[in-house]
This record gives sequence, structure tokens and C-alpha cells, in this order.
Amino acid sequence: MENSIAFEIAQRALDGKSKIPVYQRRNEEIIRRELSLLFQLSARVGRDLFPCKCELEIEYQREFQEPETRQITAESVFMFSRQAYLEAFCHYRQKRRTFKLDRMLSTRVVGESKYVSYPLTVLEVSDFFVHPKTWGDYRRPCSILVRKMMDVSVPKAERFRFIFEFAARSLSRGVWADSFTDGKAAGVAFLALNTDVINFNWQAEVGRIRGGRFDQAAFTETLKSIDHFGLRGRFRPINGADPSSV
Repeated sequence: MENSIAFEIAQRALDGKSKIPVYQRRNEEIIRRELSLLFQLSARVGRDLFPCKCELEIEYQREFQEPETRQITAESVFMFSRQAYLEAFCHYRQKRRTFKLDRMLSTRVVGESKYVSYPLTVLEVSDFFVHPKTWGDYRRPCSILVRKMMDVSVPKAERFRFIFEFAARSLSRGVWADSFTDGKAAGVAFLALNTDVINFNWQAEVGRIRGGRFDQAAFTETLKSIDHFGLRGRFRPINGADPSSV
């Protein structure tokens, strides 16, 4: 997932563009492009948060075709528009492919493989296209979190996972008023990671939030997270710990 893709998704949300189900305002080409970008985003979430490692032999039936037996190396799973997908290396095609789980007629684990499974929740397509005021409540505290992570030199590869898990926990505990979904948490993470951190004045943003312009509970949660994970000058691995519990 390139930052340009994430930025385009985030920018449309910040500009208050319509949610994807409202097709009347956009032509088919724009809708097709948005769906493609969101599919890539959902796959990125799967690679970062739902990895697996397993050698499988599957019987797979593509649409309107006869079933085929494939040897694959499973890599990650993700959800998009209420369907589950598996990203894997296909040994027959000698390239990485995406398989729909409901088209796998049978599966068999081959050899000694380690498989890591995660509970999957639906990544709703429209979660990434919400009112800009809502994104503001999400984005400002998360942008402060990004700035502070930069200050303590958190490796770039760890930032998406950290912000995603922070946002997911905050949403699931009702810190933000909207209902919790993985899609919203992923959207928050990408919005925050595309903040112009070089010119981002987080002290000024703290003042604006404290002045009541943004969600107070979200800001308080951010500060707790910074205090917890910023100990000793570095953010510590999350390992399922609740940042508000310390």
C-alpha cells in the first residue's frame, strides 16, 4: 500500500465526499477506482494485523469454471464488503494471488505448518468515507500520537499497527461516540500516518482540543497512551495490553 493511495482515501473523507453507497453523485469510473483503493486498503490491514503462515492444498472454483487443485502458501486474511479473502503465494501460478474463502471447496494442511488465526470483523467499505467533523475527532488526537512517536523515534513499520490498535481500543470502549469497526480504526490510522508531521504543531493542537474544539475523551485517551507507551523514551510493544489500565 503506497502512501499516495492512503492519502487519496483520507483526503476524500476530509473533503466530506459522499459515502460509497451513494452512487448518484459519481460516475462509474470514480466508483470503480474508489472500490479498488478500498480493497487494497483492506488487504493492507490484513497483512499488518491478520498474518498467517500455512502450506495448503485447496480445491478452488473460480466463477463459471471447473474446480482446480492448487498448492498455496497462505500469508494473510482480510475482509472486504462482507466477504473473506485469503492472500497467498500460488505455487501453480508462481505469484501472489487473492482467493475468496467461500470459493474454497476443500482445504488440507500440507506438512508441518504454523497457522495463526485471528477473529475477523467486517471491514465496511463506507467506514472510510465519513463526515469530516467525525474524522476531525479521530484525526487530531491520532496526529498528536504520530508526532510524539516521531519524537521518540518509533520505527515507521510499527506506527500503523500501534495507531490501529489504539484507535480500535478507543472505539470499542466508547471513547468515540460512533460504533466500533475495524474499518474505522484502519481509516484513522491511515489519516494519522498521512499527517504532515514536519509542519504539525502538536502543542497547538493540544490547546485547541483542551479548548473544546475536539473530542475531550479521545484526547485524554491519547495522553494516557503516550504516557504508557512513551516510557523510557521509546514506545513499548503492545502485546494486548490496555493503555488505559495503567
